[in-house]
Amino acid sequence: MSANRKPMSTNHKKNHEKFYIDGAWVSPAVPKTLDVIDPATERAYTKISLGSAADVDRAVAAAKAAFPAFSRTSREQRLALLRKVLELYNARYNEIADAVTEEMGAPTKFAREAQAWAGQVHLEATIKALENSSSPTSAAIHASFGNRSAWWASSRRGTGLSIRSSARWRRPSPRAAQWC
Repeated sequence: MSANRKPMSTNHKKNHEKFYIDGAWVSPAVPKTLDVIDPATERAYTKISLGSAADVDRAVAAAKAAFPAFSRTSREQRLALLRKVLELYNARYNEIADAVTEEMGAPTKFAREAQAWAGQVHLEATIKALENSSSPTSAAIHASFGNRSAWWASSRRGTGLSIRSSARWRRPSPRAAQWC
């Protein structure tokens, strides 16, 4: 990786110290940050907020409040939403790959061609599953627990994307739960 590479923090929105909850960027209930280290330079290039139980409670309450209305959305509405998410993901594709490079030390080419690509492919597979299903619920189950085996999650930099699927349903281990 080039030593004269520009820091990621100058290339994107600065939502590193806020959480996206209930449709808005909010400050954490208990301010506490963590330096994010670029493994290639061994220097902190940004800070992120660490969540507290109060932040989790606020996010869960927002999700519970949104569930009744969202559960009544049609297949077509969900497809439109997923297509918009994919459009936004694609518009920020290089930024996502750059975040992977800085956060994990992955070579830029690998981050673009494999890691950021995985998020794109999972979104496309979810859309396809929903297109081929008569039920939004069964399509979501297929997309989440189908025959894909990968884990990809964006950074907490405001991409707002997190995609997960597994080879088959299984009860998560306590250790895996810390990553969810």
